[in-house]
Formats: sequence, C-alpha cells, structure tokens
Amino acid sequence: MKENRDRSEKIRKEIGMEVIDDVVEVQKNFRLHHKVLYTLSIFTGVVLVWYGFWDIVPMVPILNNPFVAIACGFAILAATSSFFRELG
Repeated sequence: MKENRDRSEKIRKEIGMEVIDDVVEVQKNFRLHHKVLYTLSIFTGVVLVWYGFWDIVPMVPILNNPFVAIACGFAILAATSSFFRELG
C-alpha cells in the first residue's frame, strides 16, 4: 500500500499535480475564510464578462435584430437546461 502511495506521489510530482493541488487548496481557503472577497471577485468576473459581451454582440450582424437575439438566448438557456435548474 505504501509503495502505491509513494508511486502515486512520484507521478503527481512528475506531471506537476502538486501545483494544481496547491491552487485548489488556496481556492478553498479563500472561499471559506474570505466570503465577502470571494463573492466580490465572482461578481467582478461576471460584470467584466457581461461588459465584453455587451460590446461584442452588436458586432455580429444577425444579433442586431432583438427578436433573433432573444431567440438565441432562449435556445442557449434551453440547451444548458438553465430554465429548469434550481438556484441554491
């Protein structure tokens, strides 16, 4: 059993998995200990993505028609089943 654990650790170090584990641990600690900062960082990310889409969508000719844009939005939400997903 110890040999398998050692072998697993060796492989993880070779492919750089300890870095990924460290990042995941930092994210967990940040999320648990700094809930307000974590929430603000998520909010900032969403706002920046929204701002980017707000400037890019008018450049797509077919999406200049609001009815087509609404239909595309509903199609995306339906395809990802976001209509039926509960928040919480």
